[in-house]
Amino acid sequence: MKRLLPILMLLACGACVALGCVARDTEKGAGNNTPSAEPEPNSAPEPEVESGWQDEQGNPIPVDEVHDQMRQWLAVNPMRVKMRSMWVSCGEINSVASGALGIVDFDTLESNAENIARKAKDFGDMWETIRDANRQMATLAKKGDWFEARFQSQRVWKACTDCHVENWSLETRGFMPETIDGWIEQGSSLARVPYGDLRLTSPPEFLRMMFSMVAYLDRAVGGIDGNDSQVVLDNAQSIHEYVNEQVELWRAVERHARKIVETAAKADTLGVDRQYAKMTSNCRTCHEKYVTDDRAPLNPLPWKYRNE
Repeated sequence: MKRLLPILMLLACGACVALGCVARDTEKGAGNNTPSAEPEPNSAPEPEVESGWQDEQGNPIPVDEVHDQMRQWLAVNPMRVKMRSMWVSCGEINSVASGALGIVDFDTLESNAENIARKAKDFGDMWETIRDANRQMATLAKKGDWFEARFQSQRVWKACTDCHVENWSLETRGFMPETIDGWIEQGSSLARVPYGDLRLTSPPEFLRMMFSMVAYLDRAVGGIDGNDSQVVLDNAQSIHEYVNEQVELWRAVERHARKIVETAAKADTLGVDRQYAKMTSNCRTCHEKYVTDDRAPLNPLPWKYRNE
């Protein structure tokens, strides 16, 4: 009998719970004997999908807006940013050295000249790396050291790729907002995400030079693979003519910019003027040769030298 009491109590509790559930279900349906109507399709506009990104106030940003911002971010061209920075520094050098602002600001003068010199050095170093590897490739091919010549051809190619990674926009290299979204969603850059096509935006004459160099390098590699030193030498010489021109251009800009820094430190405004004219002459010569499409080249002194 004592054993039966706990069992009976458990059964009674179970019955109460079951009856309570039935009662609640009955109450839900008591006030409405008609089934609820299904919501009509397209009865209201779908809410904008949030991207997970937030603005400065912490409000969620819709996906489309994020993608517009991301496209602008991806389209930033480091090469043009550097060129425009040097152009603005030219303007500042001209204004502060002339005393047009009421005072010759030698600190600002030196800083802007140093900015130009530093960027010109980086470009010169990059082109010198290509030039030196190209020379080594030709020298080794002439000696018949085909393995090392092939290695130097890879150095030429890598130096070009280094420049592309540093100076091309991400959009040019094929990155899209969906690419970044995929990396974030997957938590890894190893995931399969969409990429765009290569989109080159340089001036046509500059692109022509680049494609010519690629063609010459391909022929030189073919000469190495075929153990034909004359083919390698001919094409290496063609590469050298393009590359050495760029080396001399950027070294000249760097040299004159450093002279501006030195003469500014001596408060020699006439010396600054002479070096400035030589430096910007190199800039204008390059622009006139390689920027020949409809876009207007960024004259170092647009208020002084008007485009013809």
